[in-house]
Amino acid sequence: MGEKRVGLGIVVVLSYFVSLIWMVCTTFTLDGGAAAMLIPSVLAAIISGLFNIMIYWNRLGSRDQRKALTAMGLA
Repeated sequence: MGEKRVGLGIVVVLSYFVSLIWMVCTTFTLDGGAAAMLIPSVLAAIISGLFNIMIYWNRLGSRDQRKALTAMGLA
């Protein structure tokens, strides 16, 4: 059950990141200084997404990790 919640967290963070980037681009066209104030939020979304991905990866079994790396062509 824990992996499903972490996977949901990844999807939520990615959708938030996309909408945040859209908002930063729109804000930049209106006021560049205001867009610069949103950069910490973008960095926080990136870090949160990376943490969720690492938690998901560490909860996979070693056999599943090997399968995933083989499927991506990395092993």
